[in-house]
Amino acid sequence: MPGLKPGDPAGNLTTLGAGPVARTLEARARDAVYLADYIPLVEQPAIAAGTSTYDVTQWIAKVMADGYSEAILTPGLYNVCGHPAPRSNFHLRGVDRSTVTLKQCAGSGGAAMIEGPGGVVANGAIVSGWLDNFTISDVAVDVGWVDTGLRFRDARNLRVSRVDFKRCQYWCLVVGSNPALDTTTAITSERIRIEDVTADGAALTYGQFLVYNARDVAVTRSSFKNGRTGAIGIEIWQNVHGFSCDHCSFGNLTIGAYYSETSRDIRFLNSTFVGNGGGLQGSQSSDHGNFGSLNALNLIVDSSLFEGNDVAQSIGATIGAKISNTTYRANKNALKFYGGSVVGGKQPATNVTLSAVDFVNNNIENNLFALHAPIVFTEIGGALNLTLRDVNFYDTRTGSETQQCAMSFFGGFNYANIQIFGGNLNTYNNCPTFNLQEGSTISNVHIWGGMNRRTADTPAPPNVTVH
Repeated sequence: MPGLKPGDPAGNLTTLGAGPVARTLEARARDAVYLADYIPLVEQPAIAAGTSTYDVTQWIAKVMADGYSEAILTPGLYNVCGHPAPRSNFHLRGVDRSTVTLKQCAGSGGAAMIEGPGGVVANGAIVSGWLDNFTISDVAVDVGWVDTGLRFRDARNLRVSRVDFKRCQYWCLVVGSNPALDTTTAITSERIRIEDVTADGAALTYGQFLVYNARDVAVTRSSFKNGRTGAIGIEIWQNVHGFSCDHCSFGNLTIGAYYSETSRDIRFLNSTFVGNGGGLQGSQSSDHGNFGSLNALNLIVDSSLFEGNDVAQSIGATIGAKISNTTYRANKNALKFYGGSVVGGKQPATNVTLSAVDFVNNNIENNLFALHAPIVFTEIGGALNLTLRDVNFYDTRTGSETQQCAMSFFGGFNYANIQIFGGNLNTYNNCPTFNLQEGSTISNVHIWGGMNRRTADTPAPPNVTVH
């Protein structure tokens, strides 16, 4: 037989090749299998027609148990009534997410459609049993308002690619830790890649994507939408070290995304937050508290758009933030500095830099704070160490401007250490650049030339030095 080494017993023929280990034909055949090859023939027409009620849970589990590295799903509706545990080194792949649907069955609540597995815990850490190199791609996941779509615990090198989630009752996708470690700072999931994913619809006050106790998490080219009854797009819940969201969109959600005070190195790049209650919010405490951490560390927002949100961005209990090349437009409230949604005492946002940021036509209606400023400071004062470089404030609606002051300060606190370099500090209707309310004061404020300042600020307010 061409290409085969002679003399091998039947069923154990080996292919010729340059590698040191020749692979058996049997092993090569185990690389992939069609799930339909396992499903009874009598059930296949209804699956292909999208009318099936047949449960394929046992066959997904069987393919993994049989050692195949990949199961291919042909067009159709696949009901998953159980909760099969994913296996390492396995790929569950549809031929096209527009034609292949995994659907959670009614009455299968209490767990995710694909659940687990969770590693072995000893001395507060995972010592074995990680989920390594699992991929799911090119399918739609219809949770059917039952429970949760996919939940992965203690996962490494996990990839979720080209998956459409819809009708999520709780979460669409969860990446986290063994429940025994949920109340610890143990990092048990890492190198997580979420690519070209959509999440549409969520019924309750949960996140479409929840991540915790993880590091090196990247979400790219993904959209999260439709959950104004309480749902959140992305929850960076607790103990996440290194998270990026690049070319993502958030729309019609109660909160687009939030990050916790135990998180660090969080990046939102080339992303849009449009028509949400809150756009990007942080930092917050998880249900398990703050694990001794009072602040999130190192937030980056770059080349992004916030438009038409109730509160575009809230930032508090955060040390180190850079917002650059970003536009806040037509929001009811644009950027709020506050004390964070945290357990215990409020904490300010400090060491924050805004560069090449535009505030345009904000404060359109139903503002949280009087005297309509796109940047608001409230709840806690102190040393802000805030720098604005080439930040522009505009309201282009001549005669009906609502973005009147540049900044407003509330709560009777002293807000210190603000430096402004360049930009345009346009204000309207004789509203000052720095609007001090409720007995608030500012100190050590420096304005370096090159900006347009209204005569309402001449001479400069107390404790403001113009260079």
